[in-house]
Amino acid sequence: MKKILLPFDGSKPARRALDYVVQLREEGLKNLVIHVVNVQEEPKLFGDYASQSLVEKLNSEAKLYGETVNKDAIKQLQSAGIEGHSHEVIGGIAEAIVHAAGDIGCAPSSWARGA
Repeated sequence: MKKILLPFDGSKPARRALDYVVQLREEGLKNLVIHVVNVQEEPKLFGDYASQSLVEKLNSEAKLYGETVNKDAIKQLQSAGIEGHSHEVIGGIAEAIVHAAGDIGCAPSSWARGA
């Protein structure tokens, strides 16, 4: 089984990386498991006016948005016969991707990146 981490925000570079993963499958690479990771940055709040419940609500909505973004990627993977898992994370983008990679067990060499 080949695990690949795919940071995905729905942008053109992210979609190119997704297309590349699908192309790998079409070229005969089997047993792919793709972990699609969408990172939403934490809301930037200034002052003491925001309650904990407000912050939790903002983070919850951000994760729901990330899930919506990832749905298209998961659908494309499934259509190509590729196992895909969706992960939505709140935090700094680079740090969250590295942390997700560790949790999933994907080495940096197995990350798909668009260019």
